[in-house]
Amino acid sequence: MYTLEGIKEKVGRRQYEFSKHAVDQTIVREISVMEVIDQDHYAVRA
Repeated sequence: MYTLEGIKEKVGRRQYEFSKHAVDQTIVREISVMEVIDQDHYAVRA
């Protein structure tokens, strides 16, 4: 199980893990990887 702090650290280091479903949805919805990882608009907040 992941902790919130562990997830924040991984995001801070840009170490992402995408499930097959998440990848499938980005393709179906035509969402770019940059939209998924854009930290300026989708920042993880404490």
